[in-house]
This record gives sequence, structure tokens and C-alpha cells, in this order.
Amino acid sequence: LSTAQEPAHRDPPRAATLARRAFDLSQRQDASALIALAQAFAAQKNWPSALRTAQEALDVAAAQHDADARTTIERLLDDYRSRQ
Repeated sequence: LSTAQEPAHRDPPRAATLARRAFDLSQRQDASALIALAQAFAAQKNWPSALRTAQEALDVAAAQHDADARTTIERLLDDYRSRQ
């Protein structure tokens, strides 16, 4: 919802709500839900929240030894830092 190609299909606030819910349902163990939440914040140009959430996602991914997620999150962090 926050990264849809068609602007008419984008709904970053709804995407943030769903990502938060997914993360809570995962017992706060799903880095991909945090990635989605960070992307929703970024789509709203809320760079501080995007950075904070991406960093939390990186911590979760590191704890789970998820190298692929860590690579994705590090790219997002670089992008968000450059936009502040």
C-alpha cells in the first residue's frame, strides 16, 4: 500500500496500521513487518520514524541471523539518512 506503482492504490497511513498489526501479531519478531512500517513512514516523508523503525527492523533481523533482511534494511537506512 505504501509502495504501490499506481498512486491511486497508495495508502501509507493504512499500510502503517497494517504493518504495526502484523508486527504485533508476530510477537514483535517479524523484521519484514517493520520494513513495511518503515516504508510507510518514508512514503509520508516521516524520516525520523522511518529511520527509527528501520533500525529496529535491523536489530530484529540481526537477532534472527537474517542476512537478506539485514541487507535490505541497510539499503533503506542509507536512503532514509540521505533524505533527512
